[in-house]
Amino acid sequence: MRTMAVAIILIFAGMLVTSPVSAEERNDRLRIHPDADQADITLPRRSMDQDDVREAFGEPSDIRGPVGDPPITRWDYGEFTVYFEHDLVLHAFTPREDIPEDELPDQD
Repeated sequence: MRTMAVAIILIFAGMLVTSPVSAEERNDRLRIHPDADQADITLPRRSMDQDDVREAFGEPSDIRGPVGDPPITRWDYGEFTVYFEHDLVLHAFTPREDIPEDELPDQD
């Protein structure tokens, strides 16, 4: 019985760490610039709240959401995009410019 439990745990652990889509392919689909961390622009830091982002970067050009649970909100600025969980920054990145809009997955 114990070996069966260990086998099941190992199977689920393997499912969690394997992905049918590579990180590079996922970044292509999401239009994430591969060198976003080395970009020449300043991005909001993880865990900044929305008020701090507004104070440092101004009003976003577009706000989408919140959607889901926990609520995720997307703010678009001219040179970068910020995702929030509740009101804290989850991720900020510079979008890729070399992918035409009609080749992107639906954002709805």
